[in-house]
Amino acid sequence: MNVTLLIVPLSLLLTIALFAAVRSQRAPIVSLEDFQRRWNAVNLQALLNLTDQREERYLRENLSRSDFKMIQRKRLAVTWEYLSRVGANARLMIKAGQAIQHSAHGEQSLEARALVADSMRLRTAVLQAQFSVAARLVFPQIHSPITSGLEHYSVMREHIEQAFAERRIHAVVKLG
Repeated sequence: MNVTLLIVPLSLLLTIALFAAVRSQRAPIVSLEDFQRRWNAVNLQALLNLTDQREERYLRENLSRSDFKMIQRKRLAVTWEYLSRVGANARLMIKAGQAIQHSAHGEQSLEARALVADSMRLRTAVLQAQFSVAARLVFPQIHSPITSGLEHYSVMREHIEQAFAERRIHAVVKLG
């Protein structure tokens, strides 16, 4: 019975990961406007609040057990949605970084390579966080910090937008 409880969320997570991999094969990023149009807005403060251990402890202490379970499931569902958006944005940052990398030279190319690597690490952290959320749906008593992958999220987006704005991807724009 316990093995089944582990296999079901894991298979669901793998299915979602495969679906995400197929979806990530969209058209390349060709401009700053294209990047901004595809960007999924994420309220990081709300996400951090949803994953705050102190907030969860407060709710657990001040709500009835049944109310807490209901609220916690809703919080986990919203957390999953936010993480899905962050994951989509991480994939978008990977594509944009690769576009910048292929059209830039020297130091700009190295910066773009670092951006791609950071975005890939963020994507991995999001997948781990989603696995953690799936596990918490099955085993609510598990505590897991999710915030580690979100620290550089806003900075990475600003870096990509700056690279586009400075026309570091002139060759990519011609591909569109």
